[in-house]
Amino acid sequence: MATRERPATAEQHTPTCRPVSQTDSVAQRTRHRVRARRHSGRQGPARRLGDRLRAGLGVVTTVAALILLLVLPVSAAALPWPFLLGLGLGVFTPANNALVMRAIPASSAGTAGGLVNMARGLGTALGVAAVTLTLHLARHGFTAARAAAVLLAASLGAAVSALPRRG
Repeated sequence: MATRERPATAEQHTPTCRPVSQTDSVAQRTRHRVRARRHSGRQGPARRLGDRLRAGLGVVTTVAALILLLVLPVSAAALPWPFLLGLGLGVFTPANNALVMRAIPASSAGTAGGLVNMARGLGTALGVAAVTLTLHLARHGFTAARAAAVLLAASLGAAVSALPRRG
């Protein structure tokens, strides 16, 4: 009586990597899954453009939209600029996440993913705080230029405090 082999599941074998055996360690399985994901799933422009280029294009688009929103008067003609801002952030964020996750070893992927999500949450909270501060300053007689200067000073202070320390 001939025995039939069970077909391999997607988790056990992908065309780009060797099969995963039951004796592989958790780290080896994680590396295998990361490699398999890198070789599959990317289609269209994301495959042709590298992550660094997409992140750069996203940042440039975001900064251009922010400058246009700051400089141009509020009117119906300014309606496309928030969409351009969203497009820039939508292009930047996934490329940035891919670059961050690829820069760390697979054994630290869980920790790095948690840190990326925490940083995203902190950025959102600080963004809301910055907008609230700007509205508060504008209500108390600060001009837009003075409010922008306060925000710029706070941003530079945050950036300097995030620099690595020597010694």
